[in-house]
Amino acid sequence: VSSLRMRMRSVRFRSLLTDCLRTWNTVRTGLQEKSMRLFIASDLHGSPEAADFVRRRCRELAPDLCVLLGDYLYHGPRNPLPGGYAPQQTVSALAAIETPVLAVRGNCDAEVDQMVLQFPILADYCVLPAAQHVHRLPAFPPVPGVRAGDVVLSGHTHIPRGETIDGVHFWNPGSTTLPKGGFPPSYGLFEDGVFRVFSLDERLVLEHRPAGN
Repeated sequence: VSSLRMRMRSVRFRSLLTDCLRTWNTVRTGLQEKSMRLFIASDLHGSPEAADFVRRRCRELAPDLCVLLGDYLYHGPRNPLPGGYAPQQTVSALAAIETPVLAVRGNCDAEVDQMVLQFPILADYCVLPAAQHVHRLPAFPPVPGVRAGDVVLSGHTHIPRGETIDGVHFWNPGSTTLPKGGFPPSYGLFEDGVFRVFSLDERLVLEHRPAGN
């Protein structure tokens, strides 16, 4: 029975990963053509309130993709315990997201988290465009596999970022749960060729318009 369950999990994960990679193949085109709306969030750290916000906002905004940049369930040894910390409830809220989800692994994520989450999270980064959590890729050019005009999406710092260096766009939505640097809890939205970061009460925090937009 145990062996059968492991095989079933393996088949399920390969299916999820195939769907994920297939979808990533549309992201670079969508970003370049400015035809795609992306909802971007990171560093939920076991907050069901933040996860439910992501679910609700995705339903309201109807993005093409919900991009999650790591640290889903565990608060981390260097962080305070978030208010309402409840990993199991966070899992339930994330499972209720109706938008297709693309996710990468955070430094606080483990293999056991993948067993309870409904989307693949174990890729350290993806390069279609580049999306990462921690410093798996450089924070400044040159970035392997990334060329001018591409986007590097990152979490981990809990600080919003939007800048272009040597033609590469570096975006960070901040943290929905444990913001740093005096910023409010926040999320990111890409649409019409512009990356914006909003607080959870919908105040504009940051706007980045790549050249030509």
